Amino acid sequence: MKASEVLRAEKRPQAFDGWAEGEPGPDGQPERVCAAGCLWPKWMMLPGDKWVPDFVNELPILYPEIKWDGIIHCQVCFALAVGVEEQIFHLNDEHRWTFGEIADWLETFEVEVVDATH
Repeated sequence: MKASEVLRAEKRPQAFDGWAEGEPGPDGQPERVCAAGCLWPKWMMLPGDKWVPDFVNELPILYPEIKWDGIIHCQVCFALAVGVEEQIFHLNDEHRWTFGEIADWLETFEVEVVDATH
């Protein structure tokens, strides 16, 4: 599944100003996540009720269709972000874009991935 599709499929409420919030749900995962947070499939709760992604894989490994590197100018306020992930946080927290709006923007960074094993 592409990163933009994961964002569109997210059913949990959106979190702001942090990766994730709330008590663990029945699946052991947070009840609210930010746009970048929903891209990680697993989460861990640390002491002090702090959620962190289970960094088994980094986003470029999970979603190879995205060109993650580069300097990005925010199309709303022209702030600079270093990479797509930082800009996702910015759009989520500063401009309160929805998962769907961020998914639309993220599609502009998708590239074709060729499977060299076939």
